[in-house]
Amino acid sequence: MKIYITQQNSDLIEGLGPIIRVGYFLNKEVAEYANSKIPGVFGSKNDCKLEIVDVCEARNLSEYDAFRYNIEKETALSKLTKREKQILGVEQGDGIGILHHSAEETIKQLKQLGL
Repeated sequence: MKIYITQQNSDLIEGLGPIIRVGYFLNKEVAEYANSKIPGVFGSKNDCKLEIVDVCEARNLSEYDAFRYNIEKETALSKLTKREKQILGVEQGDGIGILHHSAEETIKQLKQLGL
C-alpha cells in the first residue's frame, strides 16, 4: 500500500525553513488536490512535491520479509534495461508484473530459495 504525503516549507516568508509534512492520504488524486491548496512561500503556489511511501501491512515477520524482498527485487529490476529483463526472463507486460505476488506466494518462493 502507498501513502501520499503533502509537504510545505515551514517558513512562508523567506522559504528558508525545513520542509514539513502537513497531510497523509491514501488516494493520490486527493493528495494532489490537497497539495495544490497548500500555500507556498510569499503566497505563491506550493512547490513541494508529494512524498510517496510504501507501507507494509504485515501480520507477521514472514509477511514483512516478503514485503522487503519484493521491494529489493523491484529496486534491482528497475536498474535493468528492457533487453536485460528479457534475457533474464522476468519481463511481463510493463517489465515488473512479476513482482506483484501475494505475500503467501512470496513467502513460498523465499522458503524455496532458502532465505
